[in-house]
Amino acid sequence: MVSVGVFTIIVTYALIKIVSLVTPLRVDEETETNGLDLSIHGERAHDVNS
Repeated sequence: MVSVGVFTIIVTYALIKIVSLVTPLRVDEETETNGLDLSIHGERAHDVNS
């Protein structure tokens, strides 16, 4: 049972590393600050300031 958990952790880590070579896993700081809704879609999903 422990071997399955260790195998899963190792394979997950390897897959994350491979994907990160192809595409970034995080957006840039400005996009993160503005929010993905505004940056990608040009609108806010939830207006928390109203």
